[in-house]
Amino acid sequence: MEKIKKLVKLVEQLNKLGLKVLELIGTVTLIALSIKSLLEMI
Repeated sequence: MEKIKKLVKLVEQLNKLGLKVLELIGTVTLIALSIKSLLEMI
């Protein structure tokens, strides 16, 4: 039972990490796109 609890905690932490990584990728992509469109307007 204790091992299952530890496993669940680990999975939850990995999920949080995954979400953070996805947010980061999304933010970087948005920044890249806005820079690209700014450069095209110049």
